[in-house]
Amino acid sequence: MRGVILALAILVLPLGGCGDINWNDNGGGGGFDEGPSNSGNKYVAGTITPSPSESFPKDTQVIARLVDRANGDVLAEERIDLPKRGFPVAFQLRYDKDQIKERRTYDVEARVRVKGKLKWITKQRHPVITQGNPVCNLNVIVEPN
Repeated sequence: MRGVILALAILVLPLGGCGDINWNDNGGGGGFDEGPSNSGNKYVAGTITPSPSESFPKDTQVIARLVDRANGDVLAEERIDLPKRGFPVAFQLRYDKDQIKERRTYDVEARVRVKGKLKWITKQRHPVITQGNPVCNLNVIVEPN
């Protein structure tokens, strides 16, 4: 049974979904465990979608970040070159659970750069991890800057 769950986790994690894995906090820091070899690491996962829907050129990069709202620190970042298929773009932000303080708030924010210029950003908050907020199946909306 454990092998089946591990196989499912390997298939599901890159897609940014929750699957049947226990995503609850197992000792602090929210998120879901990466595995026994890196037990201090957790993930926040989801997709980034533009609103309104838009076509983007090949020179587009999507940046997802996990941000500590108390001090603005970026705890994790993923840069994704826009795939040919376009949006939505799946992301996984790996962070160290020891950096998470239960009383603080954390957000996922996203940016879209076209030819190096910032064109789209998150304008709404997308709280995660603490205070009952989700860690997976997030739908982060970006809007024109």
